[in-house]
Amino acid sequence: DSGLATMEIEVSPVPTKDFALIKYQLVNSGYVKCNLYNIEGRYVKELFEDIQYKGFNQVRVDLSDLKPGIYVCEVLCQNSISKKKIIIN
Repeated sequence: DSGLATMEIEVSPVPTKDFALIKYQLVNSGYVKCNLYNIEGRYVKELFEDIQYKGFNQVRVDLSDLKPGIYVCEVLCQNSISKKKIIIN
């Protein structure tokens, strides 16, 4: 157990091709980092890293440089972590 709470995130569109919208809600403002992993769990790239405000947030990320496949988006914020599949056609 990592001791981290989960945070609900939404990724759209599914499947996608060139970009994705990552939507989530923060209880408090803070540092947010989002990484992308392949389906085997290997790190692919950082999607974003920034200070985000409390409440609803939405970040558009560029995926045009990735090969088609299934990836996992991991969003880390303070004591929260969440993972969501991203399918690229």
